[in-house]
Amino acid sequence: MLILEIKGRKQVAFYKLILNEYRSKMKKDMPTYTTTQKDGLLPIFITTIIFDKKTYVGFP
Repeated sequence: MLILEIKGRKQVAFYKLILNEYRSKMKKDMPTYTTTQKDGLLPIFITTIIFDKKTYVGFP
């Protein structure tokens, strides 16, 4: 989630939505999302995105 300030008003934006709008305008293929859960006491999730032949790895 991302908070943007547009014309003095704060608005919430979601990264997946922003990426999808960009992808659509640029006529690119859909990104591939993979989420894994790390072992441990607390649930920790890491998401990897493959988009436009590049890999992006999230962090906990």
